[in-house]
Amino acid sequence: MIGTDKQLRAMMEAQIKEQELAKDRLAKKWAPYVEASAALVKKNEGRDMTALERRNVAQVLENCASQSAGRSKRSWLNETTYGSDISFLGVQLPIVAALLPSLVLNKIGLVQSLDRRTGSVFYMDVKYGQAKGAIASGSTMMSATTGHNSTVAGRRYASELVEDETLATGDGAHVTYTGTLAYPANVAGTVVITDGVETFTDNGAGVLESDASGGTDGTISTAGVYNVTFATNVVDGVAITAGYQYDYEKIANGAGVPEVNSSLTSSSLTAIDFPLRAKYSVGAAIDLEKALDKWAGQGVSFGKNNLLNSVDTSLLS
Repeated sequence: MIGTDKQLRAMMEAQIKEQELAKDRLAKKWAPYVEASAALVKKNEGRDMTALERRNVAQVLENCASQSAGRSKRSWLNETTYGSDISFLGVQLPIVAALLPSLVLNKIGLVQSLDRRTGSVFYMDVKYGQAKGAIASGSTMMSATTGHNSTVAGRRYASELVEDETLATGDGAHVTYTGTLAYPANVAGTVVITDGVETFTDNGAGVLESDASGGTDGTISTAGVYNVTFATNVVDGVAITAGYQYDYEKIANGAGVPEVNSSLTSSSLTAIDFPLRAKYSVGAAIDLEKALDKWAGQGVSFGKNNLLNSVDTSLLS
């Protein structure tokens, strides 16, 4: 079993390494655009582009080129002329390279470009390993899709404090309830038990004092055994909860130390198409083609064979 784990780990590491090399090769292929983008970021933001940003720019450019090349091979509806008759990539690619690093999403989230319409995003999913207070075993502690658990019980999960532990449920016919706390090594003077109407507070001497007039005091032992008698019957379906502090070192087998379970989870994503039809006249097409020919003289080649082999970096300045 150990050998299998090592082999699997080695295979995963090798695959990840190959993916990184493929991304680097792609960044090298689109180096003129990537370097022009890096210069623009340096000029406008005073910082260097990260390796992830460089790879994203290269991947998006590759996607644009592949998509544009693929359109000429399919039966897409075009008005007057075909899109392949006028090479838009010479304008499109520099604009994409210039705008991608400046997106605000780069500053508030992790952006990873896909090399296909459908792909998977992987992230760590951290769940609570055991029940503690209001926290249920297996519930989410931290996830890329939901964020952190921001409840009081969730924030205090790793501490010796227990929040809103459900002891029992009222049945409308009884006033006395007894049982044992889930984390029995409670610290004297910290136990509070309530049904939302009447509250019992530990006085530090093993006595639970009620705040209700005429209510009978309860008891609590250092082993977590409690006994409370409410002034009136607890309403049917109402939870009786407790909050307290415990000493985790006094609980056998380390059971007092809360645990978490981490797993690698993935979600599938599918890109949304945003198709547009553009109508233009033959005269407009000719004028645009002539304009592109002027740019070609500045270093951008618009021929079908060498369109991607050169770039006019002045378009990014």
